[in-house]
Amino acid sequence: MKGRKLLFALLFLALAGVLAWEVSTLVRMPNSPALGRDFIGKWSSTRLLMQGKNPWNLDDLFVLEASQGWPDPEPVISRSPPFLHVLLIPFAVLPFYIGAAVWFLVNVFVLALSSKGLADLLIPGKGIKTLGLALLLTFTFSRPLQVVLIGQVNSLVLLGLVGFLWLLKKNQLWGAGGVLALTLVKPHLVYLALPLLLLEALLRRWWRILIAFAGVCLGLLGVATLLHPSWPSDYLTLLTHEATWATHTWQVAILRGVIYAHMGTDVGKYLWLVVLPLFLMIYLRYRERLELTSWLSLAVFAALPTLPFGGSTDLVLLLLPIFQIVGWILSEPFIDRRVAIPSLLLIYGYAFWFWVNFQELAFLPLPFMVGVLYCYALQRVRSTTLAKG
Repeated sequence: MKGRKLLFALLFLALAGVLAWEVSTLVRMPNSPALGRDFIGKWSSTRLLMQGKNPWNLDDLFVLEASQGWPDPEPVISRSPPFLHVLLIPFAVLPFYIGAAVWFLVNVFVLALSSKGLADLLIPGKGIKTLGLALLLTFTFSRPLQVVLIGQVNSLVLLGLVGFLWLLKKNQLWGAGGVLALTLVKPHLVYLALPLLLLEALLRRWWRILIAFAGVCLGLLGVATLLHPSWPSDYLTLLTHEATWATHTWQVAILRGVIYAHMGTDVGKYLWLVVLPLFLMIYLRYRERLELTSWLSLAVFAALPTLPFGGSTDLVLLLLPIFQIVGWILSEPFIDRRVAIPSLLLIYGYAFWFWVNFQELAFLPLPFMVGVLYCYALQRVRSTTLAKG
């Protein structure tokens, strides 16, 4: 009992220290939106939508963001569809710094809730020890820390996937379909995972999931259409003219950036068109050989490096396979812990080192590193299962 209390106290102090350090960033930089470097773009787009304006208009975005202390000559652009902006209306009603601070707290809660759900699904055991391990796995991984620091919304995608699996396990199909709509705040991140889950629901005739998902999507789009009826053409204009590599040439943690840097061609933006049908064909052929959670983890590995655009904070989705790996380490005796545990520590150390040194392109190997460890653990689990069978 004393050991558990000590563990909980140390965990609480560690989390409090991290949060205090991140909040202090705002104090040290009072003239720029340090706490919401990415959130300012989403806050501004939501404000424009509330006013009936184009949420992706560069001139309006720049004026609004500059008025809040944004120091750069270019505005932060939210490339999310209006699903996100409708959800963020309660935060955009507030002044930016208050909204950013509230979103910071909500982001921490969303990540903590996701980690609790992943622990329930994938890590054996219950109670404060398991919860402590889940929070430790989440908040010592540099990608969730970066997400809450800059005010990203990738955490909602993670919550949508985890919530779907958790509610599906509870046989709450209406809720599973509804929460899955959260993934559409950044649909490119789930260009494999979302078709996979919807196809699984169709094959298993989970009509309540499909109806709930469609209902929530239509409701959010209905609100966006009432506020700004011409949003579809405005969003299409953004995707075809602004979100191109010629406009944004920095190297980020996706293969598209590497191909552009070394070959001078933007062919990488079409990788998803090859990966998507290939992945679905493999899934349909070997669907019964793996559990849905494993297919979802594989979808994460295949999608993250092949995104049409994205950044290293999107790697927060790697928490799903990481929790599955840890669950296997704790429950499967045939996994060599002398290999698995040091490998996982290396991954965490690698992610933290390049976060501190802020080398965005260095995060490209991270999904491959986690993927190799995951495939090793999955192979050991399958071998054990087949041997028992």
